[in-house]
Amino acid sequence: MFLLYAVIFIDIDPNSSAAHIGDRHVDLIRNRYSSAFVLDLPMLEQTNLGPCSATPIPITVGDETVTARCFRLAAHPDQPFSLMVDADSPDEMTQRILAQRYTFPRAYSLLHEVAAPGARVLDLGAHIGTFTLYAAAAGFVVTAVEANPLNVALLQASLAENGFTHAQVAHTAISDQRGSLNFLPSGPYGLVANPYIGGPMITVRAETVDALLTDIGWPGVDFIKLDVEGSEVKAVRGMAGLLARTDAPAILLESNGHTLHLFGESTANLMSTLAGFGYRCHLVQDGTLTPVRAGDLQAGCNVDYLAFKRPPAQWRNWRVTPPLSYNAQVEALMRESQAAHPHERAYVARTLAGGSRFLLGDRRVQQVLHALQQDQDADVRAATAWWNAARARAWPAWAYQARRMWEAAWARLAGWKPG
Repeated sequence: MFLLYAVIFIDIDPNSSAAHIGDRHVDLIRNRYSSAFVLDLPMLEQTNLGPCSATPIPITVGDETVTARCFRLAAHPDQPFSLMVDADSPDEMTQRILAQRYTFPRAYSLLHEVAAPGARVLDLGAHIGTFTLYAAAAGFVVTAVEANPLNVALLQASLAENGFTHAQVAHTAISDQRGSLNFLPSGPYGLVANPYIGGPMITVRAETVDALLTDIGWPGVDFIKLDVEGSEVKAVRGMAGLLARTDAPAILLESNGHTLHLFGESTANLMSTLAGFGYRCHLVQDGTLTPVRAGDLQAGCNVDYLAFKRPPAQWRNWRVTPPLSYNAQVEALMRESQAAHPHERAYVARTLAGGSRFLLGDRRVQQVLHALQQDQDADVRAATAWWNAARARAWPAWAYQARRMWEAAWARLAGWKPG
């Protein structure tokens, strides 16, 4: 079990002379943890170790005081940590922690595949800090970025409780330019104000990653977790200097077609923006990484990707699979078109609007579009309005079948199977 540091936390204000986690501190952390952390350890099934105390903890946020509870979590036997949550929060993640049913996303373990303890990590969209604390407990040096003042206060309290002086919090939104933004705080789903969602707003500072790194005195970053509820494209554009470097970090990112749409963006735009910096994206599934090719449609409305310029020398606990076949992509779109939430079904309709003539000539895809046109939700039906005019550009059935027959014949000659 590692020793804890003295209790201290930092709320970074780029306009002030804030304390920074310097190179010497990074070296101390790297030396302290590198021998203790075993990269090949699987993540624990049981992550909930119970409450730290039965006594509620008052935390002040502006003019209000919230009642917090402290829970102990662990992803590995020798790396437990304490996490503060708002006892009255209705959001799903907090409720799972309160009920001691929380499990770490397996994608968190990708951090250990591409970086070593002591490496610098940015957690963009930190929420209450499950990833920040997971990384800090494993010996990584972390800057968490969060716009919601309640989440910031909870995370600061968690860092203080654990004595993690190698982690700090920046209370700001991440965007493509410095300034201020209107923000809708709402648990893990807080997001920048947009024309589609109403509610109480607050004004928060906005920073680019490139400017933030200068403010905190970091010469570079080794790993980024990016989950900013639809603002991912702007966030990527705001780290152009960092991503253009040959030693640019790996990025674990959420690609949510619904929230991206709220800001006039799409999953295709997000992928192409990353590709413009030389990144290769891999779909993150249960223990596997699937390469995403240029032009591939994202079948799921909300998925995670690991993006990098250079893969690690060896994957320890993850396996890289071949790209999804054409059939696999179509079948995934068909499943998503039957999702319970209308946002997911509308996503499929919008995504197919950018499909090729060949894809739109597939009878299965046409059946999906026909069903979405009859959907009970008005927004889903509106998202398919393009299809009537687009039928003319879809390949006719005979041309579609001819291409599939040609692919099958080529497969027999070349020794591979078509999608």
